[in-house]
Amino acid sequence: VLMPVNDNTGPEAGGTHWSLLAYIQRQSVFLH
Repeated sequence: VLMPVNDNTGPEAGGTHWSLLAYIQRQSVFLH
């Protein structure tokens, strides 16, 4: 599972920093 994450504090569009989290179910681990 890939999850984009940003530093926006509200539900509206915005944010200045984006990251991508990856979840590997077999290992029960998140990678950044």
